[in-house]
Amino acid sequence: MSNERLDWINRRAYQIWEENGRPDGRDQDHWNQALREREELEGAAEQALTVEPADIAGEEMPPASAGPIADDTALAEKPVKPRAPRKPAAPKEPAAPKPRSRAVKPKV
Repeated sequence: MSNERLDWINRRAYQIWEENGRPDGRDQDHWNQALREREELEGAAEQALTVEPADIAGEEMPPASAGPIADDTALAEKPVKPRAPRKPAAPKEPAAPKPRSRAVKPKV
């Protein structure tokens, strides 16, 4: 298992433990529940990636050669206007010297 996956399962098991009132001795149950939840999420994500767009819409998609899109101008890339060059930064003046502290000599 990857570290990211283990971290997710660990955090979820802890969350389940807290939601159940922090009972003693049920850590394996909480871990198994978190593991099942993670596997369900991964299965749903994998299934979503393999579904064809036509399956989602419930109809067949037209073939790519069916014709042009009604408004091709929306897809055309607009030229990027170049930025004006920046002005050179003004030279910085050296910082003023810091005052020196004087040691106070005790009076005798």
